[in-house]
Amino acid sequence: MNVFHLITTIERGGAETQLLTLVRQQVLEGKKVTVAYLKGSPALSESLISVGAKVLYDLANRNPLRQVFILRSKLKNGDFILHSHLPRAELIASLSGNLRQVVSRHNTEHFFPSAPTLISRILSSFVLTKAGACIAISNAVKAFLEREGEIPSETSVHVVHYGINKRQYHHEKISKLNSSIRIGTISRLVPQKNLTLMLDGFKLFHEKNSSATLGIVGKGVNEHLLKTYANNLGIGRSVIWTSEISDVPGYLRGINIFCLTSNYEGFGLVLLESMASGIPIVAKANEATIEVLGSDYPYLISGDDFVALSNAFSELSNPDKSAEVVARNYKRLENFTDSVMEKKISDVYYSI
Repeated sequence: MNVFHLITTIERGGAETQLLTLVRQQVLEGKKVTVAYLKGSPALSESLISVGAKVLYDLANRNPLRQVFILRSKLKNGDFILHSHLPRAELIASLSGNLRQVVSRHNTEHFFPSAPTLISRILSSFVLTKAGACIAISNAVKAFLEREGEIPSETSVHVVHYGINKRQYHHEKISKLNSSIRIGTISRLVPQKNLTLMLDGFKLFHEKNSSATLGIVGKGVNEHLLKTYANNLGIGRSVIWTSEISDVPGYLRGINIFCLTSNYEGFGLVLLESMASGIPIVAKANEATIEVLGSDYPYLISGDDFVALSNAFSELSNPDKSAEVVARNYKRLENFTDSVMEKKISDVYYSI
């Protein structure tokens, strides 16, 4: 089978990283895989090539009409499954004329967030009418799309969770924690991520743990606001800001607790990465985090309860509590393997 993945960028992000995982597994299963991207830098190109994919640069950073023309020319001589990821790539793919198309929806967001709701629904529906099937990365994404009227009634929607190869991550039973607790997150600095809640919870925790640090990896429109907020809370010197990292497993190995305070997520790939790395997690409860961690997970925080967040940090500073949670989460990873994900996506391909 020939698979042609079209994605908006191959810069480092959740959807892009997950595509790399999928491509690796597809190649292992004997598929011939091509990946094309539309804009930005080819940050993941070497990684994609190293796992056996062909990376196509011809469409990158060109006029959209030119991208459609190039895509059509690349697809006309081959029997491809065209699998698109993220809105801009979905639009370009829908104009390609390819009859075997699959769309993956990665976010609990409108197709065109800055446009009126009706326009977003029309564009989303147009794209999906050109596709043989839609893959939602979580039940949360599927429910959102149905609730917002962005899926035509005739479109088949398949929920396929993200998968991970836990062998690529360093996991070991926690026997002790350093006296200096290192809390960390990997997050875009945008309102959705609700990082003021994390800062509030960390401030309260820091009052009794003055050597503790909070590492925030990411960039975004709220960067200045958040740094000012941390300084005003009096914790500015204990918050470590990093714009980006290339070694996520390495970063995770350097912290004691991972925290995610998003108001909503499509899935939250970094939760799987933390679970595979043996790092206990504190997360704000939303549809996606509950789906990943389980409704019985003891460190899901309701609402904006920064006191509960601080208390969770304190509890997970206990080595026994941390080890218990790590073992529980590692076992739960059996629900989210790369091989299961690839098999389910292949079943979708064969269904169209």
